[in-house]
Amino acid sequence: MLLSLTKNGVRILLRALLLTCPRHIFDLYDRYPVGYAISKHNDTALVQSAYEQAIKAYPNAYPLFHSDRGFQFTRAPFQNQLKKQGMIQSMSRVGCCIDNGPMEGWQGPSRKCGLFFILK
Repeated sequence: MLLSLTKNGVRILLRALLLTCPRHIFDLYDRYPVGYAISKHNDTALVQSAYEQAIKAYPNAYPLFHSDRGFQFTRAPFQNQLKKQGMIQSMSRVGCCIDNGPMEGWQGPSRKCGLFFILK
């Protein structure tokens, strides 16, 4: 049995935490999220969903798209889509998570907010 505040409260919370993968695309200037998706799987479809939201919100933007070196961002179909939209792709250096610091810093609080909503 897992630690629990109630009979099932924490157990449900932990399962939700483990099964939820958030993906965000945000504007580095003001840190406003322009694309957001949640899925049970951290896969290309999750990134694609957040990316499409960002493109719909700002169809005439030609931004720099910075990410880590996750498989979702290094696949040719995703890179081709960025080129088609006129975006320049930028990636963190290998083993240097500080390059992606703004996004890493944003995801921690967003996960805590997600836990708050799961508990309600």
